[in-house]
Amino acid sequence: MFSRLTGARGRLGGFSLLSSGNFLTAVLAYLRQAEIARVFGTNWKTDAFAVALVFPTLAQQVISHAFGSSFLPIYSDVLHNKGRQAADRLASRILCWMAVAGLATIALLFVVAGRLTSFAGPGLSRETLGLSTVMLRTMLPMLVLVSATGILSGLMSCQKRFGIVGAIGVVNIAASFAAVILGHARYGIMILPLSGLAGAAASFVTALTAALRYGFVFTPLIDPRENDFGRLVRLSAPVLLGALLGFTGPIVDKILASFLSESSVTAMDYAARVRDMALALLFLPVSALSDVGLSEKAARKDMGAFGVELSSLLNWTSFMMLPAAALLSVFATPLVSVLFMRGSFDADSASLVGRTLGYYAPWLAQFGFGAVISRGFYALKNSRTPVLIGIWGTAANILLDVILVMPMGTGGIALASTLSSTAKTVLLTWTFLRMRTGISLRPVLGEHVRLVAAMAAAVCTALVLMRLLPVQLDMDFLARLGRLSVWIAASLGAYVLAAGLLRSSTLSALSTRIMKRA
Repeated sequence: MFSRLTGARGRLGGFSLLSSGNFLTAVLAYLRQAEIARVFGTNWKTDAFAVALVFPTLAQQVISHAFGSSFLPIYSDVLHNKGRQAADRLASRILCWMAVAGLATIALLFVVAGRLTSFAGPGLSRETLGLSTVMLRTMLPMLVLVSATGILSGLMSCQKRFGIVGAIGVVNIAASFAAVILGHARYGIMILPLSGLAGAAASFVTALTAALRYGFVFTPLIDPRENDFGRLVRLSAPVLLGALLGFTGPIVDKILASFLSESSVTAMDYAARVRDMALALLFLPVSALSDVGLSEKAARKDMGAFGVELSSLLNWTSFMMLPAAALLSVFATPLVSVLFMRGSFDADSASLVGRTLGYYAPWLAQFGFGAVISRGFYALKNSRTPVLIGIWGTAANILLDVILVMPMGTGGIALASTLSSTAKTVLLTWTFLRMRTGISLRPVLGEHVRLVAAMAAAVCTALVLMRLLPVQLDMDFLARLGRLSVWIAASLGAYVLAAGLLRSSTLSALSTRIMKRA
């Protein structure tokens, strides 16, 4: 099976493979979430699950993000300069230490689970917190499984086996979706944490099988006294601190939302999931390619090629993310009604989630740009700068949360995330430009002026159509779907037309590649 997923190793081929996998993953993720919405709606039980997710996600960030963001630059350097055997030994040592750290974290979180859920949801009822504690303990094994899967997927990315990377994500969500369908009647709301565990186990088995199939030789290694592992730990240490401090923002979000009306925590979770589905579909393929491409060029010390790659990634990211952010924000409530409004998920739920999504969605416009810049720092072995800026962004996020939550509710919490993340991206870019790398982003600035103008044309088109063809939540499903489809198609058409008239270099390059492949 795996051999059919490899090949097409150029950038466009890799992007196509990753995009195909992410598209299928996004579709399955939506179907899973739609089934959850139909069966469970938005209530105190789904609030309990949203709170239970906070700390497994935090621990996963601490274990995997701290090593994962630093792994590819060091691994690429070892692979390029010392060969495959040394690279495999480094990966084996990382996996062993991740297992040790993960098991220790699981034991700690199991003991203090009740206190953690009370901390994350102080405004929730005792019954809700009790259910949340049980859910948290159920999901704890995911920490080791997801972290190890991330490293094994990184090995596949370095080999440019992007089809397998995409397949790993598909297997995860497919197993989770199947568990929801088959188990919700028997296990009730507990199928939510159980389905996440099923997906994590299935994706780990897939990633491990693929890595071993394509030559990875695992060697149990615990001794930390190895130079390359030491370099990785030193590079990861600031990221570890940043992951710990950076995740306090989402925790504060949940704490504040727990004091709002019932279902507010769930509304934020649903809105974030819709936003993240768009992120997975449009940006994660670029993210994987940027990790590999920038790390390889930095390892070769080819700064000219590094600058070209960085500029291309920034332009391509914004070409996709800008219209997605704008249209998700403008169409938020009608879109949520089409995606989820059935069964236990009613019009009130759609309005609450849609309002939150409307303030979350603009976050997409800048997040990809900032993430690519951060990967540029990591590829150049500079993890301290993005971490310090991330800590500043977290502090700004919390301050804005406190200011905006009372007048705007969940919308204020979402807006705080968007504003603080945008400020962080601006500061990251300014700091990167001040580094003496010899890289100029002036052409990127010109291209972004054209893309923002094209996005404005799309928004104007969307607003006009919403006046001419309004959508009411009490309309039947097909009527809402039909009008929303017209809005999206016409708005995207206006975006592409405006980008073409403004002579967008990204659109021109895309058109040329499509014509060559045709």
